[in-house]
Amino acid sequence: MKRFLKILGIVFVIGILLMAVAVSGKIGWNRQQTNKNFFGDGEKKAILAQTTKENSFYAGVSQKIITPAESMYLGGFNFNRKATGVHDNLYARVLVLGDGYGTRIVIVSLDLLGFLRPDVLQIQREIEIRGIAFGQNVIITSTHTHGAPDMIGYYGNILKGESGRSFAYAKFVANQIIEAAEEAFDRPEPVDLYTSVADGGGLCGNKRFPEIIDNEIRTFFVAYKSGKIAATIVNFGCHPEVLDRRNTLITADWPGYMSDNLEQRLGGKAFFVNGALGGMVTPTYKGDYKLAEKFGGEIAYRVAESYQRRIKILPPYISTFSQEIEIPLQNQLFKYLIWFGFIPGGTFYDGKIVTEVNYLQIGNLQVITVPGEITPQVGIKIKSKLKEPKMVWSLANDEIGYILQKEDWSHQKYSYERTMSLGSETGPKVMAAVDSLKSVSNKLKFHPK
Repeated sequence: MKRFLKILGIVFVIGILLMAVAVSGKIGWNRQQTNKNFFGDGEKKAILAQTTKENSFYAGVSQKIITPAESMYLGGFNFNRKATGVHDNLYARVLVLGDGYGTRIVIVSLDLLGFLRPDVLQIQREIEIRGIAFGQNVIITSTHTHGAPDMIGYYGNILKGESGRSFAYAKFVANQIIEAAEEAFDRPEPVDLYTSVADGGGLCGNKRFPEIIDNEIRTFFVAYKSGKIAATIVNFGCHPEVLDRRNTLITADWPGYMSDNLEQRLGGKAFFVNGALGGMVTPTYKGDYKLAEKFGGEIAYRVAESYQRRIKILPPYISTFSQEIEIPLQNQLFKYLIWFGFIPGGTFYDGKIVTEVNYLQIGNLQVITVPGEITPQVGIKIKSKLKEPKMVWSLANDEIGYILQKEDWSHQKYSYERTMSLGSETGPKVMAAVDSLKSVSNKLKFHPK
């Protein structure tokens, strides 16, 4: 059996190389496009510290539509799945949050399968150039909907030499994010922050290990001093795939319905940030758009109900820490797709992918962000290292695929996840970064002198 698999692997490699020769012209074009700069070089400005009159958090919120104007390859499920129309709009939602000391963070939620770090770095730099916030204080997350254009490049038509990624669309999304960030930055108001926890039991199931799942729906509320809600950030680990691979319409899936429902209930803008969704946490609701609406509505109901049990986040002080990590790229298919220009390779150096893990301290709220799809085992372990109130955000500032524990890497139940992961060192590298950031944060003092 091992010999057969080895022969099969050799045949696969030869096939990839022959394909590369056959479509070499298009591959060269793809490489140029996937790594192209969205904004060009700009003159750096000073980061502006907003003057405050009271010791408070400050926030501005905005959103922009990122629905494509033309048919594109859809991300997720399988290759060569093109959009045949639009069911509902996709959005880039942006929260610019600051404290009384002039520290600002930018939180972005995109209705996309994933958003790669080469693109994140360009946007971080542009936000810093425009004086909105320091680049390392920008966190861009993806809901992971499988009904949005492929921003990664993995899901195109490889045999035709076509990346699933459109540079024109990628540039459009990047500029929409910047516009929304500028709008949010230009209208800060004093706010109070709250957090709550709701039970998400029964909504999603772990197809690999049913007994291991994180059912907590953790929510972060931003409220104006009048009590009116400005923004709600819902953090819950579950794939947005009520709709299956047969769907070819652009859609945000259930997170879109959740946002619409929650905005009707509470007001403001509702963001979704995924949690421990990997390996494979998926909705118990499967089928059509009516079920997606029902699923999103149920989450919105539970979140709105949990608002009655909210606790205030204090003191009004923000601090951030970021750590780059280098992960060996063992996945041969990913290597080929980068080499041949289907996937942007701007963070691929010396056989390693450079990505990042972040720690946010927002008052007494602790947030860890990870750059891919963590399994519940990993998510629960990270949460155990944090103090209440706490959140773990996945698909943040990158999409590197599945992140598994070292001890789970060879398990037969994770055969699919291994094909969609950088390699066996991914989990350990991420956990080591979490431990390092926690060590630094333990020395944090809330009130700087």
